[in-house]
Parts: sequence; C-alpha cells; structure tokens
Amino acid sequence: MNQLQFEYAGIWRRSCAHIIDGFLLQITLIVIGSVFFGIDFISLYSETWRNIVEYNSDEIQITKVENFANTTHSIMAWIYYPLFNSSTMQATPGKYLLKLKLITIEGNKLTLLRAIARELAMVASAVLIMLFMLLIVAFFIDLEAILALLLVLLGATAIILAIPIIITKEKKGFHDMICNTRVIRR
Repeated sequence: MNQLQFEYAGIWRRSCAHIIDGFLLQITLIVIGSVFFGIDFISLYSETWRNIVEYNSDEIQITKVENFANTTHSIMAWIYYPLFNSSTMQATPGKYLLKLKLITIEGNKLTLLRAIARELAMVASAVLIMLFMLLIVAFFIDLEAILALLLVLLGATAIILAIPIIITKEKKGFHDMICNTRVIRR
C-alpha cells in the first residue's frame, strides 16, 4: 500500500485554531443574544460567568439568558464544526487561518456525516474522561467543592485529550483515531 506523506498539525497549532473558533462562536453568540435580549444580554451573560468564576453560589441562578446562551452555543457549535470541516475549505476558520486542514486517512475531504461523527467522538471522549475522573474524586469531596472540581476536571480532560496528539506520529486525537481523520498543514 502506498503511504501518503503529510505534515501533521501539532497540539499548539490545533489549540490556537480551537481558541480562534471559540472566539468566533462567542462573538456570534453575543450578536444573536443581543438581537433577542437587547444590549443587556452582554451584561447578563457576563454576570452569570463572573458568579461562576468567583463561586458565588447564592448568586448563581439558571436564567433565561443562560439557558439561551448554552442552547444557542451548543447548536452553533454542532453546525459550525461539521459544516466547515466538510466544506471545500476542509477547515474551520481557525484552522484555515493557521493553514491547517482536515482529511481522511486516505487524504480525501471529509463528508458531512464523518465530520458530525468526529464531533460526536470528540465530545464522547471528553465526557467519558470527565465522568471517570469525577467518579474517582467524588468519594473525597463535599458537594460545595463540585464547581471548583469541575473546572479542574475540565482542564485535566483537555490535557488527557491532548496526550495522543502529542505522542502519536500522525498527531491524532482520540476522535481522529475513531473516525480515521487527520489534521494536516496545508
């Protein structure tokens, strides 16, 4: 079998692309939220996050704004990533700016179905790792520390998900292994 030669994208470039994409999604969320809630959306949304970061448990309330923001962000992400990754660009705007593209192991463009499966695999990997860590640590903490623990687990999950990208020759994450995809430099 003839082996295709690519320059695979490492963790730093992929992470930077993800940060750019996250920023673009947040800007879009703010614009959409402002249409529905007016300019107050920005202050209401940031107030919720400030209370979470400062762990003001008395002030944390699930509001219409938070529900709207979480639901809208999730829907946008589920549309954004698969559509861009299966487009002729073969990349999200973040990947494209950093001269990356997503391919199958055969070197072809992803179908929309494979791009959706890749997102599902990415979320499933992260959720399974977080649940596993949460189960282990849950025996040693009280309920008031759950929010702080979740933030720590989120960071730990990101590190665990990055390990295969760092150590494998083709720099593939769990989701790439599951869906036979690779992120390469253009």
